[in-house]
Amino acid sequence: MAGRQTAEWLKGLDVMSRVAVIRCDTYEREEVAAAVRQAAQSLGTEIASSGEKVLLKPNLIEALPPEASGTTHPEVVRALVGLFREKGAEVYIGDSSRFGNVGNTSKAFEVCGMARVAEEEGVELVNLEADDVIKETPERDILQKIYPAKTLEAFDRIVSIPKLKTHMLMKFSGAPKNLVGCIPGGGKALAHAIGNTTEKFARMVVALTKVLKPSLSVMDGIWGMEGNGPVYGEPRKLGLIFASENPFALDWVASGRIGYEPREVEIIASAIEEGELVPEEIEVIGDKVLQVDFLKPTEEKARHILDHFLSRLSAVTFAVRVPRPTVDKSKCTRCGECVEKCPEGVISLGSRVKIDYSGCIYCYYCMRVCPEEAIVLTNPRMVKFVKRVLKI
Repeated sequence: MAGRQTAEWLKGLDVMSRVAVIRCDTYEREEVAAAVRQAAQSLGTEIASSGEKVLLKPNLIEALPPEASGTTHPEVVRALVGLFREKGAEVYIGDSSRFGNVGNTSKAFEVCGMARVAEEEGVELVNLEADDVIKETPERDILQKIYPAKTLEAFDRIVSIPKLKTHMLMKFSGAPKNLVGCIPGGGKALAHAIGNTTEKFARMVVALTKVLKPSLSVMDGIWGMEGNGPVYGEPRKLGLIFASENPFALDWVASGRIGYEPREVEIIASAIEEGELVPEEIEVIGDKVLQVDFLKPTEEKARHILDHFLSRLSAVTFAVRVPRPTVDKSKCTRCGECVEKCPEGVISLGSRVKIDYSGCIYCYYCMRVCPEEAIVLTNPRMVKFVKRVLKI
């Protein structure tokens, strides 16, 4: 990817283990900007150079209003827009909301407040929902068919801006987990299907982080989410901004602040095992704050989610649950554009256009490139049946 470091991205630099922890008790614009600036400057390195293209990647998991505390607050993103612009960088805001329904991300941009920030600050929004993919990565053996969006190659830097949250499956949702939103469309659900245990999924998140190489991570911990996060929990005030060049070090410090033993968080444990984090080398700078014990996901709920959610998203049943691209014969002109552009080569052209779903990675790039808008998402028959029965 353009201008980014090599695969040894986290090794050999002392500054990579610094984590800034800065007090900020409100989302008032000036106070957030000051806290974010102090956090970034505390790391002691230049965040960008003039002319670089920077993608700010907030957590927009769903179309949730900021006060729900399930997504990155827009004022934290606004503060980073200003900070990078001061360095002469060209700034963008981008994400792909969870799972596979086209339109989710556009809705999230609006409801989560990012569209307003983009309009007021003159920043372009980058929708990674339907995109071509980067297939050849050094982590291919672990990631398998989990590919990041090809649009990311246009950026010199990716900045992860997570929301501090508990997570019913992974215990903690932080800077590395936030990068799952760089996978287009239904590929995020496919990631859960392939990584169908917490250990496998953690290894995939670590591998994805190594591929994307975020240059900076800034966590919105002013208000976080406790309980049954990352969506169904409750808002909880912490009053902190975290920042680090090492996303795993950031998660170590932030998860510890809300009462976790960091080594018990699977993504952190995997990063340590892979040599991407040495806890003894972490240097915490900034405000000294006491631990706040967030409510953790209820054991019964977590077990239920783990046992049933992951099994429902297993490789066996994945194809009957996730919306799939389907050809509208009345609009299709058989131009072959989708056949030519499909990253996996699973679309063929005979008497009609045919999609081999057994090899589909659900990136939905075919929808984006079709000049006739003849490829649409349809729910699998099982989902249609349930919707009819439940009248939803």
